[in-house]
Amino acid sequence: MAMKQTQTKYYDCSDVGLDMCFGATAKNPSNFKKILHEGYNRNSVVSVGVSGNQVTLNYGGAHGYKADRVLKIEDGVLSSINGGEFHIDSVTTDTVVLTIDDAPVSIEGGFSTIIAPLGWDLVYESGSVHIYEMLHIDDTPRFVRMFFEPNIKYRASVTVCIGKSYDADEGFIDDPNALQLTKNIMATAANIPRWDTYVGSSSYANYTYQQGFNGPFGHGAFTGSKYHLCFQCGDGYKNNGNISHSVYGIFPTACLDYEILDYPVLVAVLTNTAGNGIGPSGGNFCANAISPNDGIGYASIGNLRVRFDFVKAVENSILTTNSNHAQHPVSSLLPTNIDEFNTTTLRPLDIYEYNTSQVLGAVYGLHQVMVNSGNFVPYNATTSPSIQYTPDGVRLFTCASMSYNTTVSNGRAVAVPIEPIKYTSYS
Repeated sequence: MAMKQTQTKYYDCSDVGLDMCFGATAKNPSNFKKILHEGYNRNSVVSVGVSGNQVTLNYGGAHGYKADRVLKIEDGVLSSINGGEFHIDSVTTDTVVLTIDDAPVSIEGGFSTIIAPLGWDLVYESGSVHIYEMLHIDDTPRFVRMFFEPNIKYRASVTVCIGKSYDADEGFIDDPNALQLTKNIMATAANIPRWDTYVGSSSYANYTYQQGFNGPFGHGAFTGSKYHLCFQCGDGYKNNGNISHSVYGIFPTACLDYEILDYPVLVAVLTNTAGNGIGPSGGNFCANAISPNDGIGYASIGNLRVRFDFVKAVENSILTTNSNHAQHPVSSLLPTNIDEFNTTTLRPLDIYEYNTSQVLGAVYGLHQVMVNSGNFVPYNATTSPSIQYTPDGVRLFTCASMSYNTTVSNGRAVAVPIEPIKYTSYS
């Protein structure tokens, strides 16, 4: 077995040390920091067994790690190999198995490990404002300002702005091509794009994962790297036992060579209420790429609003059930003369200017799952999002089903590959 890639990482909100419910307003700043910058669930290794490139870490007790996460070894001899980051192949209660090429034949214990963060640098933190440094697809820095809703009675939300520069004293994005609606926001307001939930209450403010799972928020997971971040989550709208889902994030782009397009794409929603009202419901995201509701999903590149469909701004999405625009495939599977195994493909998302529908480029790392209306990916609390595998156990992508108002007939499925966004030395 060869070492697996560690550039793109997966985090389950149920993980020990994360224990995250997106609806927990008071805990979101610290939980995002764990994923982006700090890591979580630190443990000490007692002893190490080596057999070829198979390395077994023995903790001497329960460690709480799960397979398919990326483990960071913080000190000791292994910390100098691959940046100290390794994919977890398998676990028992007190051991973790890693594949490490060129591992020493003998390794002493006594070092510490954590679940590896994405490696974003926290360059500013004051109150409800964090600014992180991530990488653009060309390896130049982009600064991500996150304003976390501070009022625990309001809906949990994060208002995001991405720029090439920031004011280190004031904590604002000062790039004139960045999203001007959110560059310096200090209070939640209506008609501002953000990552949002459906309903807020002080009773949710410190929810654990299990409380949110049993309640209106269901399951959640993150996928990301130094180049991107995707959050797939239940959004707090529950109807007849079903929980609607949303996908938010920051994704790399390949765009036309204009300075105002030299940014990743921000995927959010445009909520017409402030944080104390009812918010978006049912996967209304991606500037109408998935949602059947025009005008609620909001995607932007810098200060430019964009969309992922080709229709006019006054029309609904090409992915709606409207017969004039529907683009569900006729079949959910490739024909057997191409592949006898039941194979479903993924559709990359193109980027269009919002008002003119002129093509601007394409998105890395976000795809539509090409299933038809009779084969929607399940979106109940226990199955969405989930990691999908090939028949031989190769990890492919996380998959979430977007559901408008928890109605199956309005479902859309998206996939986020768990693979390198860019093949560089960082891989």
